[in-house]
Amino acid sequence: MKKILYLGLDLPCELQGKEVTHCPLIKIQPRPKEHAAIMQAFAELSAFTHLIFTSKSAVRIFFDYAAIQGVALIELNLKIFLAVGQKTAQELKNYGITQVIVASAETAEGVIALLATLDLKNSFLFWPHSVLSRSLITDWLQAQQLKHYACIFYDTVLNIPEPLPDISSYDEIIFTSPSTIDAFCAIFEKLPINKTLSCIGPITEKYLKDLSLKDQTGRLTGNS
Repeated sequence: MKKILYLGLDLPCELQGKEVTHCPLIKIQPRPKEHAAIMQAFAELSAFTHLIFTSKSAVRIFFDYAAIQGVALIELNLKIFLAVGQKTAQELKNYGITQVIVASAETAEGVIALLATLDLKNSFLFWPHSVLSRSLITDWLQAQQLKHYACIFYDTVLNIPEPLPDISSYDEIIFTSPSTIDAFCAIFEKLPINKTLSCIGPITEKYLKDLSLKDQTGRLTGNS
């Protein structure tokens, strides 16, 4: 049986039961709830009409802070929730959000395409996100002159496992984000030879391919 090394935060259901080692090389570090930008976000929460979520991590941190602030679920369910994909949408539903509009493409570009279909007159959009998030959503909102508040909720930091996995014993390595690729290279110095390198999502795939062009010593093989 093929041995798989999965480097993302959450092991997906479809891989459970297979010969997979779950080895997160990144971890989420929430910004303090006392951070001025986060305090402002919750001070203005009642005015937001649309809440945009582009990761499960943002969902979890938002609801952790909302619980501390005593925000009622009934109040949140009066707002319009947008999710980057089905997994993020499911995370919102796990917290009791009943109606979620899901982007057809699980990227920032997909969220923008979704936003472009909505009536955003008199809207006030809120986007909690990672410090590493691309600026495409904010850029689009600014270009459309839409009232919005983008707020950094968390940092993505290196997580060095102990002991380190023996890369030679795996047939496939799965990267879930550009940050998992950066973390792998920081820990193991270069991409492995003669392994199947797989990516979740087109952004991660492009990042890996671009990196392979810069690092010919990491000669990519298999899927990427």
